[in-house]
Amino acid sequence: MKDSRWRRAGDYTSHCELRCVDVPVFQELEEIRKSGMKNFRNIQVDESNILTWQGLIVPVIIQSLIALVNDPQPEHPLRADLAEEYSKDRKKFFKNAEEFTKKHGEKRPVD
Repeated sequence: MKDSRWRRAGDYTSHCELRCVDVPVFQELEEIRKSGMKNFRNIQVDESNILTWQGLIVPVIIQSLIALVNDPQPEHPLRADLAEEYSKDRKKFFKNAEEFTKKHGEKRPVD
């Protein structure tokens, strides 16, 4: 008999809300949500370290966020005013972004 710490991942439910992911990742996450975690039923999860399976998903989400920062999608904005400025006058957009960062950003530690 297996240790009682081990349970199927399908025994757990989770909820997350993601606003900024690229379309393929969003579609995959939507499939997972609709399947009711059926995709994870055969994965063994150690209850003492329930977050271990996230190591497979988190890097993909981080890569998607980095891609959005490097190549924004103004047609799907979180803030329409910034998307419009980005589309119409990038030089002004980057100037305003730099000023905002200088004003509100944390100072980097000096090595």
